[in-house]
This record gives sequence, structure tokens and C-alpha cells, in this order.
Amino acid sequence: VELLMQIIKLATISGETILDPFAGSGSTAIAALRLDRNCITIEQDENFYKIASLRLLEEGANVEETG
Repeated sequence: VELLMQIIKLATISGETILDPFAGSGSTAIAALRLDRNCITIEQDENFYKIASLRLLEEGANVEETG
């Protein structure tokens, strides 16, 4: 998460949206949340989706499933 935060700081500004088409366990989304960025994630594997959702809920994120 720390490395992703450094990358996100260099490439975006507060309030921008990041797209992560391979969300995995949600590290990019967590980094974005901590830096006041929006994040759209896509994950095909249901197990990883569950892991990412739990991690994001622990961070206080609003997790929405669309599909």
C-alpha cells in the first residue's frame, strides 16, 4: 500500500479517479482512499473480491457491487 501511495501521489491529485481493472486484494483502492482519491476496481475472482471488500470496509470505504 505504501508504494502504491507514492505512485498515486506522483500521478494524480486529490479528488481524481483511479481505475484498477485487476483489483486483487484491494491495495490500490486502499491507497487511493487514504489519499482522498476515488477508485473504481474490477475483480473477476470472487475470493479476491471478498478479501478486497473486507479490507476496504475496515478502512471505512463505501463498497458497492455492480455486477
